[in-house]
Amino acid sequence: MPLNINAGRGRLLSQSVFAHRPHTGKTFLVMADTHENWSEWTEMMPGTHPDGPVVVHSTIQAAIDAATSSQGDVIYIADGHTETITAAAGINANKTGITIIGLGSGSRRPTINFTTATTADFEVDNGNVTFENIIFDLTGLDALVAPLDIDGAYCTFRNCEFRTADASGQCTVGILT
Repeated sequence: MPLNINAGRGRLLSQSVFAHRPHTGKTFLVMADTHENWSEWTEMMPGTHPDGPVVVHSTIQAAIDAATSSQGDVIYIADGHTETITAAAGINANKTGITIIGLGSGSRRPTINFTTATTADFEVDNGNVTFENIIFDLTGLDALVAPLDIDGAYCTFRNCEFRTADASGQCTVGILT
């Protein structure tokens, strides 16, 4: 039986995610196609919002690209999701006023890793960007320069974890503003 966002299990799934925070913009979900619930979500939300952008994305950057500046758009990242940034501007939050929320708790929160180049970073070029419930692992290599490069005003981090050092990797500066 196909899942439906308006009824049954599909409605319960969508309410569990999308009722997390009231907002006026569009809602996006980031989930790798290897996630145990990928087929349910892509079946329940197979296409796009009425005005065009796809709802379920496999990367954070794809969801950011689909969002619209200053419209209150929210991007949810599935529990257990991991992305690795390997270069400068590996992810660029270039939309004003977006909120990026990680689902899950403890070690099941989404994790963003930084590896390969000491210049690997997550750019936040626009203002009013909010991050919630995400693990930022800055230990992928030694002397990581500025993995979180915040150029926009009023960037907020809520309930995020920053891993800045371990036996093999330490960041020089965690957040550069």
